[in-house]
Amino acid sequence: ARAYQLRGLANSYLDRREEAVADCDQSLQIEESVQHLHTRADVHSWFEDYVSAVRDCDRAIELAPESADCYAKRSNLLSEWHCESEVDDLLVRAIEDATQAMALEPGKTDHIRCRGRSYLDLGRFDEAIADLTRCMDLEPDFYLNYEIRGEAYLKVDRPELALQDLTRAIELNPESSYSYEYRAKAYRVVGQLRKADADEAKCRELDPVHYDD
Repeated sequence: ARAYQLRGLANSYLDRREEAVADCDQSLQIEESVQHLHTRADVHSWFEDYVSAVRDCDRAIELAPESADCYAKRSNLLSEWHCESEVDDLLVRAIEDATQAMALEPGKTDHIRCRGRSYLDLGRFDEAIADLTRCMDLEPDFYLNYEIRGEAYLKVDRPELALQDLTRAIELNPESSYSYEYRAKAYRVVGQLRKADADEAKCRELDPVHYDD
């Protein structure tokens, strides 16, 4: 089963969809496990078949209903699906799953941050800020906590706080183009246009494909 699983992943990286799914199917015929279901879910999501990916996560939860990772996995996939479809109900479901993961595994920042990101995407900014602040209390030196909260502060028209968070995110990880992107927006809001231009130039340097326009 493991060999089929690994070959399925390799085929997905080579954009061989049919072969990848067939290998994952074979691994599950040999051994239906959470690991193999999650691998096939990853393959489905790679090819943007989120219906099938979430269905595999549903089955994984049936097999392991007390696994926080199973709920977190489905939460992440629902969030990805929302990025493609912009259906808010997907984010509501993602938040429910992240909340369940938090209940099963209290204090794990990955689950809290996942919920905070979904709150942000859903426009529930105060709840997003609360979750990201909690992440900072537990994990004060991880840049992504500051990056996401900085984006949330920008959404609620608090650019000075956004600048503080995004500058800290850049100090912790100077290679994240998104921190520069949102700090540039915050600088523009407060009228510091030269600094905004410099951050936008840094975005293009770090991620020329994404920022080439």
